[in-house]
Amino acid sequence: MSSETETVEDETANERSVLDIWEDWYHVPVLSVLVAFMFWVRIQARERFTSGGEILFRGNDAYYHYREIQYTVNNWPWTMPFDPYTHFPYGTTSGGQFGSLFDQIVATAALVVGLGDPSGETVRTVLLYAPAVFGTLLVFPLYYLGKHYAGRLGALFGVFVLAILPGYILDRGTVGFGDHHIAEAFFLSIALVMVVRALRVAQQEKPVYELVVDRDWEALRDPTIASVLAGVAIALYLWTWPPGIIFIGILGAFFTVSLTLDYVRGRSPDHTAFVGVVSLATVVPMLVVKTGSLSFETTTISLTQYLIAIAVAAGCAFMAWLARKFDDRDIARHYYPAVIAGGILSGAVLMAVALPDAFSLIQDNVVRVFALGSSDTGRTVGEVQAVSLDDAGSFMISQYGLTYLTAAFGLFWMAAHIALAGDDYRPDELLLVVLTVFLVLMSLTQQRFNYYLAISVVLLNAWLFGQILRLLDVPTSAKRLTDIKGYQVLTLVAVLLLVTVPLVGPLASSSASTAAAEAGNSTGPGSSAYWAESTGWLQENTPEPGTYANPDGEPMEMYETYEQTDDYDYPEGAYGVMSWWDYGHWITVQGERIPNANPFQQGPRPASEFLQTTNETRAELVLEALPSLDERDEHISDLSNDELREVIAQQSEAEAREDTRYVMIDDQMASNKFSPITRWAGPSFGDYLSTQERMITFQTAEGQAQQPANLYGMNDRFENTMLSRMYYHDSQQLSHYRLVHETRSDTTILSLAQRTEGGATRPVAINRRFTGRLANMLQRPDVGAYDIRRESTVKTFERVDGATLEGSVNASNATSVTAMVQLNGTQDQRQFTYYQSVETDENGDFTVTVPYPTEETLGPDDGYTNSSVRAAGNYTVFTGSLEGVNAERIGDRHILQNLENPGQIGNADVPERAIYEGGNVTVEMEGIEENLDVNDTADNQTSENQTADNETTDNGNTTVGDDGTGSDGASGDGNESDTALDGRFVRATTS
Repeated sequence: MSSETETVEDETANERSVLDIWEDWYHVPVLSVLVAFMFWVRIQARERFTSGGEILFRGNDAYYHYREIQYTVNNWPWTMPFDPYTHFPYGTTSGGQFGSLFDQIVATAALVVGLGDPSGETVRTVLLYAPAVFGTLLVFPLYYLGKHYAGRLGALFGVFVLAILPGYILDRGTVGFGDHHIAEAFFLSIALVMVVRALRVAQQEKPVYELVVDRDWEALRDPTIASVLAGVAIALYLWTWPPGIIFIGILGAFFTVSLTLDYVRGRSPDHTAFVGVVSLATVVPMLVVKTGSLSFETTTISLTQYLIAIAVAAGCAFMAWLARKFDDRDIARHYYPAVIAGGILSGAVLMAVALPDAFSLIQDNVVRVFALGSSDTGRTVGEVQAVSLDDAGSFMISQYGLTYLTAAFGLFWMAAHIALAGDDYRPDELLLVVLTVFLVLMSLTQQRFNYYLAISVVLLNAWLFGQILRLLDVPTSAKRLTDIKGYQVLTLVAVLLLVTVPLVGPLASSSASTAAAEAGNSTGPGSSAYWAESTGWLQENTPEPGTYANPDGEPMEMYETYEQTDDYDYPEGAYGVMSWWDYGHWITVQGERIPNANPFQQGPRPASEFLQTTNETRAELVLEALPSLDERDEHISDLSNDELREVIAQQSEAEAREDTRYVMIDDQMASNKFSPITRWAGPSFGDYLSTQERMITFQTAEGQAQQPANLYGMNDRFENTMLSRMYYHDSQQLSHYRLVHETRSDTTILSLAQRTEGGATRPVAINRRFTGRLANMLQRPDVGAYDIRRESTVKTFERVDGATLEGSVNASNATSVTAMVQLNGTQDQRQFTYYQSVETDENGDFTVTVPYPTEETLGPDDGYTNSSVRAAGNYTVFTGSLEGVNAERIGDRHILQNLENPGQIGNADVPERAIYEGGNVTVEMEGIEENLDVNDTADNQTSENQTADNETTDNGNTTVGDDGTGSDGASGDGNESDTALDGRFVRATTS
């Protein structure tokens, strides 16, 4: 052979070698590119989560995960058994959803990154990136599953679909969303990998009962190992999210259908039953180490998880046994499904009789997860709201583009294949069909479960792509690439365009979906950014729990280990902070104080009742009675004032000292969230609405035009709620609540009305925060604004005993007496007037209780508050009333205009200790001097025919909320824009 021929053969061999290597490994560089792209998409917005050097998170649950992770870092590997720093005055066991495997993994990572002693900033940084890491790691189990169902090319196509999906699967896996959701999806995928693998091994090795009896471990080794690993993976998923017991329920449905098909179609059900029995028998002992309750619960590892796992395992064994009995007695196979159905029904009836609490719990949760609807209180949580069937199409497009349609097509194709395959069907394909059906119901019932449904969408698209490759006989090996035909290329290009264009092409911006890269870059800390100022102030300027009015007391440690109890015995000087439940975790973690209500939905009814109460006396009774009420058993709004007084009279000494001392209210509570607040207690939202004449401001080419109209809006009942009296009116006319801090950032709350073609007007937004969306609506000439208010974003109030001003006037009959004081807001950003009016008795004697001191001498070291709101002078007390006066600051002119006989005035200096201890201050009343300057007008005051910037044209009536907006503690992305409105600029938060 010539040297030239040898050289040609060597080159050919080398070329074949390269092609062979490429064919074996081409998926690695492709996967690497997709993984890098996914991680980049998910960390784009990382810089938005730092504010003033502090790392923030999105939503509210992420903050409590940080608390659990920090505890685990301090006490590795243990998680927090009990937390008295939330749900005052009870404390709480956070359950298996927090302090879960997710928290332990992140804590371990923080310990590694921090070389065994991570700082708080290091822990926050690791948690900041954790969801992006889990979201990216999801590639690997889904690639394996895709490869199992559709081969390597199909798997890569599925990963490509995952990489460009927007929606919940991306949203929950972006930087800053430090919740367990994406970890759930990851561990569910791992569990699915292991179950599918176990089913495949079982179909190959065909384990049967006789092999178990004969102890033929050699024949049983592979299916046993595969099934045990499946059980371990399922247990890890439950360690991450105990309510994931629903997956075992879905497995139960799969095993029921699969074993029935096996027997009816002439296959032994032993093979699949073996997987069910061994895997779930493995789950049970693994639950022991994470058991949090020995009652029937779903949110922590409890008897519920044991019961369902054992029931499904026993059901698999029973179905295999029953098939053998049918064979032994020559009973026709077509009776088998009916007997199984009867057995399931009988078991349910038996459970309802023997274990009614467990049956009721499971029934309620099945309805809550699969019933395509939401309860009234469930609709107050954004992520658990149901998807309207009328809007299901547009919602699915926003989540998946058109891939949900291709997935649906793949689902029906796969189901048809199973139906027509006879005894040759694949149980793993049946599992995917059954799982997808349940995940569709879950995702329509609770929107958040779309991060689960995305798994099925990816796998079904991968399977469909594999089927297309098979039907078209597309060459998939490197050696056959030259054989590819034009129609095959065109078909594959069409499939790629169908998937990608609605998600990443020009149609993405015009459809309901958003490109993944854009969605990943649009996230931010949202409301937690401006709450950070208030919670930071709370931490620095209020006494630590255990030291309120008790400066020598022992402060409660944030990360101490506390023993579990149903009702924690708080030390003297501990206190609660009242706010809506959305903000509880921020108050705990950022403020290091104890909220009454939290996002575990603990304490919403007392909070709802307090915020809606229109009488300060009842508000005080609600807070005083709270330590003696179990709000889980009693609907507090049904208790009368006398019943509350009776509860208070029977309190123990420990209960009597468990006081709520602060109230925090933000712009969302006073607007969008007021409707959800009303669903927990008190009257319905509609009771706060009425029609009355209001002045609408329209923007025109010439400027502004005003038009009166009878419009729906908030009524006087809303204005008199504690929420409104504090947030909108700065505790005006209240005796026990004083404003102690307000954020530098402010917000505008308003209503919008639209002119119809007939010239009439109708409301299109009632008492909503002014956002970018509303700003865009206001650009239209037929849309105008009314009931406009400008307030600080978050306001913090302190609950005090109040100082009592007492005195006497020369009056033959009862007359009005008003005490007023000028106040400077936080950092002197504004001035406003507090006043309180009372009636004298027939002798002219009066007492008026006021919450603001005129001297600020106490602070946290003394067991009290370092208030940011300070009096500008002493109280002025005069005979007369300011009822109906609509001005933020009140001056001498208002006094003279509202003076009543006998025309007397006095001054009072109120020491700060007097408002805490209920002290008395005597006021000497004297006749008003004739030369009082009647032209003295307070700053920021307007003439009678002019409206002040922070006033409205209808005596302060505004509107709030809507009839269906829920909340999850976060809104928008925190971006802001300046928008012209009503002759000035107001800040609009982009939604």
